[in-house]
Amino acid sequence: MSSTRRVSREELYALVWQKPMEQVAADLEISPKRLKILCHRVDVPIPIDEFWAKKKAGETVEASSLPTQKRGVQGFVKIRLSEGISCLETPTADHSVHQEITPEPVLSAHDYKRLHPKIRFWVDEHKRIQAEQRRAKLQEQNDPSFDGWSWVDDPRIDLTTRDIYRFQFTSSLLYAIEKAGGRVAESPVSGRLVVLVDNEKIECTVVEKMARWRSRSLGDPDAWSAYPEHHSGGLHSTGFLRVEITTHLNTIRQRKWIEASDKRIETQLSSIVAEILAAGPVLVEMRSAREEREKQYEKERAEERERVRLQRLDNERWSKFQKLAIDWEECRRIRVFLDALREKAKSDTDTVVDDRTIADWIAWAEARLSQVDPAQRSAIEIVEAFMPDRWAGYSSYGAG
Repeated sequence: MSSTRRVSREELYALVWQKPMEQVAADLEISPKRLKILCHRVDVPIPIDEFWAKKKAGETVEASSLPTQKRGVQGFVKIRLSEGISCLETPTADHSVHQEITPEPVLSAHDYKRLHPKIRFWVDEHKRIQAEQRRAKLQEQNDPSFDGWSWVDDPRIDLTTRDIYRFQFTSSLLYAIEKAGGRVAESPVSGRLVVLVDNEKIECTVVEKMARWRSRSLGDPDAWSAYPEHHSGGLHSTGFLRVEITTHLNTIRQRKWIEASDKRIETQLSSIVAEILAAGPVLVEMRSAREEREKQYEKERAEERERVRLQRLDNERWSKFQKLAIDWEECRRIRVFLDALREKAKSDTDTVVDDRTIADWIAWAEARLSQVDPAQRSAIEIVEAFMPDRWAGYSSYGAG
């Protein structure tokens, strides 16, 4: 078994101000980077690089004082000496101070096999990308023209304790959803999942609960996760998970679950699964109501279109009826004119004008007038004349 050393804030403070960080880290069997993270966790200031150079040169330098222990900051750290792994106690409920989780990416073969297949894919994909990035970095460094300025991104870090914790809980959640009758449709490593329940898509997230940085002077802000691109650079992990149903639902008892030191997320698993499964019927009801509203809307639109069509048809009929009345009035005026012409032509009926007699021209006019005079038609023919589909065959008195 590995031995564990418990180092208080005061001891850690004394160590890092007595000799350089590299030497202290070597004594504690951890890396300098891990040592900086530990100091940052428990609010222990560390010397700047120039401190030891000035001290070696004989200049007077002063150590920064150890600040008073703040609420939420542990008074010690634990260091497993033989493994070089450092960790803190379980985070307290107060997250006003950053409590970063040290990355230690070990998944046992047993744990790996128990992961949901979709989560195992996350692990395999991480290893594949990491291997490709490492090969690319090595190839760049072995390039004779390499001048130290790298254009290749540093390889992705190993999965951290927080990543593995999120993966394991997400795996349990997916198994529970499928056991309850749901189906996982989308499962990106970002934790933004899509679950199918009653053929309805339910979007939900399983992510870290984040908080704003108060100080970023120490430690590596991205060391808590192998996926820093999933989070804003202005935020840090609190060490707890947050689960949320992001699909809009009309009625749901709870849509967000936030882990706390006294309420671990796994104890809320049954509640989360129950709400996700309950969201299916809610969405079915919402879809049915939406479809019913759309059908009603289409029905009302169809009725309005029919009303407009009938109104337009009626207006066309009235317009044609008015045209018939105007034609009739015009024919009456022409008939009075013909009667007057006939009276004047009694003594000249045989006179020839343009190869026709006056009597022939009067007969021609009467024939044309009979063609366009609505009064010469039956009532059925007159009514049919102002029907829109019959109007095309109607010729006004002016038609040639």
